[in-house]
Amino acid sequence: MKTRLLFMILLLYVGVGRAQSIETKELEIHPFGKDCIPQKIKKGDYIKTMIYNVNVFKVKGYTTAKGSDITYEIPESVISLLESAKEKETDSVVKKGVNKEIYFDDTIDFTTVYKSFIEKYRDLLYYQNLENRLQMNLGDSVFIKNIILVKENAANDYKLIYNDSDALSAKNDVKKKINGLMEDYFKLTQLYEGLNKDVKSGTLTFSGNLTSKEKEKIKITDGIIKYADAKRFEKEFEYAKKIGETVEYKSDSIVNKAFAGIDLYYRIKEEDFVYTTDAQQVSNDIVAITPELKSADGKVKHTFNSYTLRTSGSIKVDFSTGYLLSFDGNENYSSFTNTDGDKEIKKSKTDEITQALGVLMNVYWNRSNMALPQYGFSFGASVSEDTNIGFYGGLSALFLEKNRLVLTAGLSFVKIDQLNTANLISVGDSGAYTFTNSADTEIRYDNVYKPAFFVGVTFNISKSED
Repeated sequence: MKTRLLFMILLLYVGVGRAQSIETKELEIHPFGKDCIPQKIKKGDYIKTMIYNVNVFKVKGYTTAKGSDITYEIPESVISLLESAKEKETDSVVKKGVNKEIYFDDTIDFTTVYKSFIEKYRDLLYYQNLENRLQMNLGDSVFIKNIILVKENAANDYKLIYNDSDALSAKNDVKKKINGLMEDYFKLTQLYEGLNKDVKSGTLTFSGNLTSKEKEKIKITDGIIKYADAKRFEKEFEYAKKIGETVEYKSDSIVNKAFAGIDLYYRIKEEDFVYTTDAQQVSNDIVAITPELKSADGKVKHTFNSYTLRTSGSIKVDFSTGYLLSFDGNENYSSFTNTDGDKEIKKSKTDEITQALGVLMNVYWNRSNMALPQYGFSFGASVSEDTNIGFYGGLSALFLEKNRLVLTAGLSFVKIDQLNTANLISVGDSGAYTFTNSADTEIRYDNVYKPAFFVGVTFNISKSED
């Protein structure tokens, strides 16, 4: 009855548990270094996984966690201006139908405006190419080993195009560059028309005979000859026209592409290239966390080995059965006849140990991550062949996570045979006894509980609950 009551009290204590503060622990994965695994994890804590040197512009991190409890039974490249276009543009920076009638000094030279126009076009190509250059620096690898070099290359590419402008200033430069290019184009149009307004063209009709060197004659009736003066800067203007019309029509695509490069640079500048997953609460004795890196389309690009974490900070109870050895045993007396002819008894070979097979209930404070041995208290009992019950209690060391070995040492109370001296008289200090009545010479023993030091070697078999 006392054993059953003790068992119920322990289970109640385990169920209520102790108030614990919930914390968030970090599992750090370093692909090019040593991982940092949290050592003290309590049930109820949260675990978040931090994966370093991740190319976060190509992949994202995820984790799967599989928990289990252990219970015991009794005995986880360059894109050109034209290639980046949208088919339909809205809210253009340079609006369709803008007033193209721009007035300027007639002395402006076509060549000067054309040079300015080409320089602006070149800058727009640089603006749009920044994103591609940055993507090339990042590469397609899942991991980036030299993060400092990637940041330095990105800074150099950005500075080459925008100097040290901040994001807002750089974006304003893009819009101004488009507007400036369109203004140059409209100026070129008017200059070109002005330069070639006196170009003459026409047709001549004639009839007659044509004579070749060989004196052969060809008669022509109503022949027509077309003539035209050569236009100045015709090739240059046709090239500028193609660019101008394209920029006007696809200005939104140009802006979006340039802005994407600016935004990407500032993301790289501020990025630590560490992917942190959402925190997951640990509610089991053991949790296996398996991190993965996936591309935008959900394809797994890299799977890490599972990290097995064990929780601590909770009272655990399990049972084990095995061998119990108490260092005390039954008394044995033998009789003999002394020199006076009287019958005496004296202690003969006495048992120094008592052996038994028993069951122990092991109560211990759970420690994490295979911190073995675990230490705790054990209480139990044994039943002998003659149905005598022995009681045990002491300190235990628990080894092995599964199929556990338990070593226990403490105090036992087992029944042993002890001499009954009711019909005996002690003979001095000799340790011998004589019978008080010569007619009653039976040696009697009392079966009594006596405390003794004991050691136990017990085992239990685990059963994992997934």
